Amino acid sequence: MMSENNITPDVRSSTLGIAAEPSASDPSGPPLACVEIVDASACQALDPIMPKVAPLWWAATKPQELRQGDTVVARVSPTDAGQKVTLDLVPAMLELIAECCGHEDTGEVSTEWEADGEAAVTAVLADFPSGHLRTWRGEPETRNRQAEAVGRAYGLSPAVLAKLTGRPYTPRRSLLPTLSMAKRLAEKHAALEAEAARAKAEEEAARIEAARPKSLTELGIEVIEVARSRAITGQDSLQPYPNALCIGATDSHMFWGFRVIEGLECPAFETNGVRMLRRDETFIGKTIAVDPSTFDAIWARTVRRQHGSGYDTGPITVFTDRGLDRARELVSRWRLRLRWNKFSPDAFRASWLVEALVRGLKVRPDVATRMLVAARGDGSAEHWLEDTLAGECVLAAQRGDISAGALLEPEPAPTLHSPKRITGKR
Repeated sequence: MMSENNITPDVRSSTLGIAAEPSASDPSGPPLACVEIVDASACQALDPIMPKVAPLWWAATKPQELRQGDTVVARVSPTDAGQKVTLDLVPAMLELIAECCGHEDTGEVSTEWEADGEAAVTAVLADFPSGHLRTWRGEPETRNRQAEAVGRAYGLSPAVLAKLTGRPYTPRRSLLPTLSMAKRLAEKHAALEAEAARAKAEEEAARIEAARPKSLTELGIEVIEVARSRAITGQDSLQPYPNALCIGATDSHMFWGFRVIEGLECPAFETNGVRMLRRDETFIGKTIAVDPSTFDAIWARTVRRQHGSGYDTGPITVFTDRGLDRARELVSRWRLRLRWNKFSPDAFRASWLVEALVRGLKVRPDVATRMLVAARGDGSAEHWLEDTLAGECVLAAQRGDISAGALLEPEPAPTLHSPKRITGKR
């Protein structure tokens, strides 16, 4: 006599629906179900040695009651795959589950997913029940019926099913709706096609955007145009200054550039075959990802001095605390550059930061000094102020020497990397 306590259901929401997607490549094994016996005598009449867990290809969404008339005889629930299975269900139990939870065969056929359907049917039959006991219990019949139900879910025709199972197909009520997997695959395929189309459209939009001429303001760069004729006439090098970065070329001109240095934007000018492009001019060329160097900053300050106008270069007489938040943000962003000496590639950042704080944001020199010394975070303040370029600039600011000139244009390293003076008529 079997007891209803022999079987403990193991229902987990994450596994619901596994049975709807039989797959030969699933390493966890076939979809499984457990049966909770409610009426022991009725269940024994169906199967005296009913297994606790059995393979069941079933489009399950929740546990289901199995009824004979008005009497609930058992409950069937999907459970985790990969568990040890001793027996399959008998045909009578499969018929009861199909009667309570299944669907009639509608007769519809589709060849769109025939290869997928054949693979799925083969997976169902891969571990075909064998042995005298299994044959006596009718388990091969149960497995064949489930294989046929899976095939019909993909829309396989009776002829194809007969080829796969080795027997004629008889339409019957089963646990998977006809064409249910075919429809699901069609939806997935449509979704993949839509995603591919979206990705292609985004790629095309990105290509168009990359090819679109953009203004220097959009690109955030400075561009120097140098005529190739300068080399022909024996004038200065086509490189406007040593270490300048070439970002494009045509038959008649070469283009050099660097990222805009905040507060040191270059004025537009044209002289002797060298032209600084306006901020609203467009440009297509090499993307500039590197930070500006000291040599870029020296160029910017040189052309600002020679060709700029309207800059505030007089002594600062009024200070304010309105720019302190912005000053703290700048110091936090660039504080690591304060550790570099005046011969480093971006040594200009030290004097530039002082200029941004004292001249640009009108922070009092003593307050700027404390902020920079605190940002440095190592060594004595006096030693640092005497030994670094930023310190020199702060000391100059404390003395009130904050007009344009030496403070705003640090001396470069004593090498050949000094920019040539721009000559010629404007």
